[in-house]
Amino acid sequence: MYMINKYGGSSLADSINIREKDYMILKAIEAYSGFTTFECYNEFLKLCSKFLKEISIQDNPISMLENISCLLSDGFFSHDDNFEYNMNTKSTFITMQGINVVLGRGVCRHASSFTTGLLLKSGVYCEDFYCYSTSVKICESLSGNANHAANLIRYNGNWYTYDVLTNKLLRFTSPIEAEDYEGKTFFYYKPKTELEYGLMGLMDLEEKLIEFESSIGCTISKKEYDEIVKETAYLYTKNIGLLFDYARESDKLKHKIYRQTSR
Repeated sequence: MYMINKYGGSSLADSINIREKDYMILKAIEAYSGFTTFECYNEFLKLCSKFLKEISIQDNPISMLENISCLLSDGFFSHDDNFEYNMNTKSTFITMQGINVVLGRGVCRHASSFTTGLLLKSGVYCEDFYCYSTSVKICESLSGNANHAANLIRYNGNWYTYDVLTNKLLRFTSPIEAEDYEGKTFFYYKPKTELEYGLMGLMDLEEKLIEFESSIGCTISKKEYDEIVKETAYLYTKNIGLLFDYARESDKLKHKIYRQTSR
């Protein structure tokens, strides 16, 4: 596995342990004990997906992410109309962490999990992207722990990562490094969590790195990105009336989820 070894990931195989089995058991337990809550959460995602499609550029994941970022910061997905970024927040469900967004408190992994679920419900490919985030370019490898979670998407055949908490799109400059369009934020891919919990195998990682590398130099320009942002803002403003219809429909589900998890 040349790509993995090339980027300092040979020790990643050693990190795969009993956690994968533990995670699958926990997933089954949480799905059973929180069945009603999970059902409500999925219904809520379906409703959000319907609204998101109406205010975004058709089949454009970047446009959708721009709107998700805006709605998240404004608290539209949260039961009390406020999402608080709180480092002391614990996950209500380990296997469905996006529920914390509905509860109104969370960190990056809760926001990325919610975003992944919402985009998948919208028929758009997305996954959580665990990384080491920094404001300066550094020399990094695949091994080590992540300090941030964002989202991974594909647009026009190329890979990007997007941070809904900071409203930033990043493009790959190496198979393990992504950079925003201002050159002020850098993400270094850290797949340790995915490997430990059996969400990805080493062969999958190898293929993913090759795909990231194929996107280098092929992504959209800053001008095209700005045009997407501008058109998305126009659609959002044009359909602002739908926001109030959505709020009325979603309130019952949001409050039901909150009550069920606050017992």
